[in-house]
Amino acid sequence: MTNLHTEYYDNPQIWGLRPEELTAAVAERVRASLELIPADTGTILDVGCGDGMITNELGRRYKVVGLDISAEALKHVQTETYQGTLESAPFAPQSFDVVTAFEVLEHLPVREFDIARSRMAELARRHVVITVPYKEPPKTDFTRCPVCGTTFNVWCHLRQFDEKVLETLFPGMRLIRFEPIGPRVKRSHPLILYIRLNLLCAWKPTDRAVCPQCGNRSFPYKFGLRHYGTGAMRRLSAILWPFDKVATWAGAVYEHAE
Repeated sequence: MTNLHTEYYDNPQIWGLRPEELTAAVAERVRASLELIPADTGTILDVGCGDGMITNELGRRYKVVGLDISAEALKHVQTETYQGTLESAPFAPQSFDVVTAFEVLEHLPVREFDIARSRMAELARRHVVITVPYKEPPKTDFTRCPVCGTTFNVWCHLRQFDEKVLETLFPGMRLIRFEPIGPRVKRSHPLILYIRLNLLCAWKPTDRAVCPQCGNRSFPYKFGLRHYGTGAMRRLSAILWPFDKVATWAGAVYEHAE
């Protein structure tokens, strides 16, 4: 990965939340992610394990290796770990019953994404299990770099996923389980999103982002009247049109095709 991309994950401020500090929505995603693991699992490679929010829970039930590029993140992982990438990891094909990637694939640049798809399928003896954003609306969580003007997702999400994408995600594997997970919410209407970004310039406040173009880490945007105004429009929209609430994340389980 590029240096600017990996710098985001070397920030110690984004790692180390205790379970009791998680929001209800995140805690629900963790619970749903754990339930995706097939019953006959013994060993797991958790790709992009981060600070072990899910990995540490898996380690109480299975033999787990956590894989991540960030040394800062791995300081919090309580299982066996390997710092590096799937490309450099010294694991033989079919080394693990299950290979997981929870909220990881959406962050990967094109080359690393393609490597992950093939390498995860190769390392899994039985199953691949993933969670990803589900039909994430473009530019929902975008900010704008005040230095170079680049707009980008503050969580470093680089792609969108839906059922069609998930169906053929891993070569030589078939999708056997698809499940929307997490709380159901009403999406921001495209018109409201257009007003927020293009007319009010109410960019997403962030203290974690690294601009992928110039490396800037300073973003002056704060929640203010413009954000509260678009928030009020969003709440009014939810009252007037309370339907079409959807999950914002999805889980998928794959097995090798015969």
